[in-house]
Amino acid sequence: MAEKRKRRPAWGKLGLIALAIALLAAAWRWTPLAELVTAENILAWTRAVRDTWWAPIVLIAAYTPAAFVLLPRPLLTLVSVMTFGPLLGRWSAWRAMRSSPRASCCASTA
Repeated sequence: MAEKRKRRPAWGKLGLIALAIALLAAAWRWTPLAELVTAENILAWTRAVRDTWWAPIVLIAAYTPAAFVLLPRPLLTLVSVMTFGPLLGRWSAWRAMRSSPRASCCASTA
């Protein structure tokens, strides 16, 4: 009979997560990152992307990897609506949500 090993807390993993959070907070505090990611800059980026023909295609393509890395889809939907407006933005997000599970299902069975 195999012996059951007692599970111990994963202090190393917890420490790495805490370190990553501390590094992100430090980068936000002491680098120009906080000045780059402002509401005004985000709106300017969405306005610049709005006029390109490839933006809806990139948005739809971004949903599939986002499903693999557990990126919150409501965040992508918000960016979609901010970029393309309520009708086209919501349609693009809906189309991407419909295609994302198919792609992840095909990838898992391949």
